[in-house]
Parts: sequence; C-alpha cells; structure tokens
Amino acid sequence: MPSRFFNNRLLDFADAQNSLTAPEAAFTLLDTELKTFGAKSAVYGMLPAPSVPGAEQVSNTLNQAHTFFSYPEEYAGHYMVDELIGDDPFARFCATTEGGAMGWHDPRAAAFATQRSKQVLSLAADFGLQYGMSVPLRDGSGQAVGGIGVALDLNSTREADDTLRAYGHDIEMAALLFHARFHDELSPKDVISLSSREIECLKWAAAGLLTKEIAFRLSLSDKTVEFHLRNATKRLNARNRTHAVARALVYGLLTL
Repeated sequence: MPSRFFNNRLLDFADAQNSLTAPEAAFTLLDTELKTFGAKSAVYGMLPAPSVPGAEQVSNTLNQAHTFFSYPEEYAGHYMVDELIGDDPFARFCATTEGGAMGWHDPRAAAFATQRSKQVLSLAADFGLQYGMSVPLRDGSGQAVGGIGVALDLNSTREADDTLRAYGHDIEMAALLFHARFHDELSPKDVISLSSREIECLKWAAAGLLTKEIAFRLSLSDKTVEFHLRNATKRLNARNRTHAVARALVYGLLTL
C-alpha cells in the first residue's frame, strides 16, 4: 500500500528533480514518474497571473497559461490554438480557489463547465483522455497559480476509483514536488527553455516558411505547428512569431 506521506519513491523523485536545472527535463521526469502510478500523459499549466473571479476572466487567464504537455501533439494543438483550455472544466477548477485534487469523473466538475465544455471533453475522449485527475496549484496566500492534469490509462469509472484510491495521493505529491521545485524558474520573465519541436518550428519560421509549409516539412498538422509556435512565443514572452524568433536568437536558443 502507498504511504500516506512521502514514501521512499517520492523522496527519490524529489532528489532527482533537485539535480535537474531545465524545466523541460524535469517535466519529462515527472511524466515518467506518473506512469508508475498508472498515468499515460500529463499537462502542467502555470497561470501568468493569479486568477480572478468571473467566468470570462478565468477563461482569459487560462488562455495565457504557460504549458508543458505529454498529451498527443494533435490534441494539444487543438486544446491551445482553439483556446479550449478556457472551457475545460478541470482547468477552470484549477484556476479557482477550490482545494484538493479532482478526478475527471467527479460530478463536481459540472459546476465549472461552460457551454463548450461538452465539446472539450468529447475531443479529449477521442484521444483516449477520458479518465484522470487534476491537481490545483496554489501560492503561499492560497491564490491559484496553475494546475497539473494527469490522464490515466484506464477504461472505466470503477478502475478510475480504484486507481485514485490507491495512488491519488502519490500522484498529487509528485505534482506538488515538481511545482515546488520549478515554479520560480517557470515564471514568465524567466521562461527561456524551449522543446526541440518548438525550436524546429521557430527555425523554419525564421527561414520564412508559413505554417502550412512548416507542417509539410515536419510531417505535422497545421494545428500542431501553430501550437508549438504559440507555446514558444509565450515562453519567450514575445509579442508575435517574428519577435519570438528574435528573442530565441538573442538567448542563444536558436542558430540559423
């Protein structure tokens, strides 16, 4: 049975996190750790500023979140480019001051739904992201600063109940350990770590290729390319694609 507190595995995970300096590598380590508890993919989202009350304000804040994904690329592209995150009831739950984690089959999710939430959940199910849990992240004052969503490799609500009962605490602790270690490094002013795919897309954008041309060259969908370029632009705190290329060059993240 898993420990109610920090077991040896989680302590080893914390040590491994502390040995890393790149948030991208740390998220990959988190994703690997979560798989030992039955997860198949995850997302970490950090809000650019504390969320404020009001449905529209929450959506606007979520649409500006800095994210790391191990979800399928095509789904991630739809999720961010089409701004579905603002209608995801579990992302909206994380952007409130509610406490504790929530399973994706929890009926409380209805309280955080919008008119487009059914569309969001249907798309997630199409990509096998039907069961899981979301962990809200808070600062010292209790303000919402982000959240982690963990998709579980399950096929039924009963399996979800059993898995969360057995490993929900460990999943939540691993998420909190990652957040505690890298929250400062991931603040918008400091985000200069790009994934290899984001660098690839920026490289071809710098060469003057349009989204469709980049997608063809990299064998990706247009949405996926837009997702990576948008993520890179946010992480670089840039105004647009051209500005993102310029900042990536200045930071030495991109060579032409």
